[in-house]
Amino acid sequence: IRDHCVTGVQTCALPIYPQLVLVTDLDGTLLAGPDPWRQRLYGWLGRQCQRVVLVFSTGRDLASVQRLLREEARLGLPHPHLVISDVGCTVACGHSLRPLPELVAPIEARWRGQAERLLPLLERVPGLESQPVCTERRLAYLIDPAAIDVRQLRALEVHGVDCLISGDRYLDVLPAGIKDRKSTRLNSSHTVISYAVFCLKKK
Repeated sequence: IRDHCVTGVQTCALPIYPQLVLVTDLDGTLLAGPDPWRQRLYGWLGRQCQRVVLVFSTGRDLASVQRLLREEARLGLPHPHLVISDVGCTVACGHSLRPLPELVAPIEARWRGQAERLLPLLERVPGLESQPVCTERRLAYLIDPAAIDVRQLRALEVHGVDCLISGDRYLDVLPAGIKDRKSTRLNSSHTVISYAVFCLKKK
């Protein structure tokens, strides 16, 4: 296993010949189940780090992922090789949790200037409450299903964004194209798998 650098950003060591790329959600998936079950799973993941490329795919921001890694360290949760966070808007090294420029730059370009343009429009939409999370390439809200008018959200998409509602509770306003497939995470997972293969070929 060797380290791979991308424009000066140190990434986790990737397996030279991985047998599996495992992309997993966190809440309700990797974090589900009693402590003994998770401890066994985390132990297996840690032992397989030379043959399994582990990718976290989550709606959490990077600060939340960092807290999670500290909290779950008691059960042996290993750092992933890569992290897709912010509902697909950030891709980062799993060790340093620093964003990877090659993958973040195109998303950043799509998002540039959008927050300033959309915030006044979103203030006019009833049933929205801004989420207290740190976001750089998206806007995050809690929604009141009884008050929200989905047609107003769809009207915002003419400005080059996608409005993604999750669990009838959360709204994420994303750069257009991030959720082109059936789900944002599926789309991002394909991106990260391609990136992992690219890293391995560069070795």
